[in-house]
Parts: sequence; C-alpha cells; structure tokens
Amino acid sequence: DRLPPLAKTYTVLSSPGSMSLHHAIIGTSTRVRLLLYTRHNDSCGTLLSHTKLIEHPQFNLSKPTTFIVHGFRPTGSPPAWLEDLTKWLLARADINVVIVDWNQGAANLNYLKADHGASPNLIHMIGVSLGAHISGFVGANLNSAIGRITALDPAGPMFTDKPPKDRLDPTDAQFVDALHTDIDGQSV
Repeated sequence: DRLPPLAKTYTVLSSPGSMSLHHAIIGTSTRVRLLLYTRHNDSCGTLLSHTKLIEHPQFNLSKPTTFIVHGFRPTGSPPAWLEDLTKWLLARADINVVIVDWNQGAANLNYLKADHGASPNLIHMIGVSLGAHISGFVGANLNSAIGRITALDPAGPMFTDKPPKDRLDPTDAQFVDALHTDIDGQSV
C-alpha cells in the first residue's frame, strides 16, 4: 500500500503512559507501522507487513537496511527531521530505509529476525531518544547479531544507572555508537 508523505501518516497517541518499554520485546496489540523508503520511493512510504517483510517487491534483501526508530511523540506528529534523514540516507547509499512508526506504543519487533535469508549484519538501526533504547532492546533480543545501532541523544530519564538489560548497551549490536547533543543534560 502506498501512503501519503510522512506528515500525514502519523496518528495521535491517546495514552502515552499506557505502554512500557517491556512491550517493545514481548509485544502488544498496539499497532506499529513499518514504512519502507528506497531510492525509487523516497518521499512516500510503502506500508510493509510485520510478518512478511521480505515479500514486498521493493524490499531488496541484498541491500543493507537501516531502521529509524523515533523517540516519544506526545502530540502524535512526526519528528521534523524524519523526512530529511530518510532522504539524506538514500542520497548517500542505495539501501532500504524502514521507519518504525510506533506512535501508538510499542509492539513485537521480532519481525527483524533473519529467518528468511536476510543478513543481520546488514541491519542498521537509528534510534532517537527513547527509540535508541528500543533499538538496543531489539539488538539484545536478536543476540547482538545486527550490524549497527546508532543512538542519537539516547533518553536519560529512567535509564541512567540501569543495568545493561534495561537500556541501550554497547553489546546490543556488532557496533554501537551514540551521539550526545542534548545540552540540557537529559540524555544518557
């Protein structure tokens, strides 16, 4: 299914406190959308199936795949930077970019498991704020097999001084890098 541009694909999160990070691994009935962008469709995401990710004709398993996981969105609107980052990534490399739209909470992210011939070392997850920790949970759940996690201003509140199983950790992927630019000191 073809979707309108990013700004029109988000819905309002009605109860942001009703979900926990634990749901990112065990799953919920809450809807998470996977939006595929490629060089052939860099401005209009294609909705992917959680269970049949590779069956979409535009998803090319031989290309690296970057997942972008946004942080908490209290208004339900997309982050202003999401479309720019997607286009920037596609301009630099011919890859699959999948935006994980979890605006209504988190759901089971086991769709990443590489049981259909996908190489986990070709997966790059970019997580912003809370999305950085969710990326870490996914990496840990996949036994640190994914290639890379980039954490952009990983959320600090409720994660500082937590054990590695409860936050992003350097062992969650083959390579984990974190960029800290939050001047108010709220990132880890």
